[in-house]
Amino acid sequence: MAEIIFPLNPDIGDKFSSGVFYWECVGQVPSIWNRLPIPTKISSEFPPGSPVEGQEWFDTSSGSSYTWYSNGYGQWVKED
Repeated sequence: MAEIIFPLNPDIGDKFSSGVFYWECVGQVPSIWNRLPIPTKISSEFPPGSPVEGQEWFDTSSGSSYTWYSNGYGQWVKED
């Protein structure tokens, strides 16, 4: 199994993707991380709060699908 290198100095509530698993920081000294379930597609009029890398959202008001990417600042990217 490959070593997972977690971010340094996270804030409680920060989320991190190790490629296969998703993690949330729940403590700071030392950093304590809980593994989250793999995201599933959410269907709603509004985007989910606190999305994690790869989270999918189907916008029921527009009929469009989006995926969350945490590339430095995070954004919902519309799928074709």
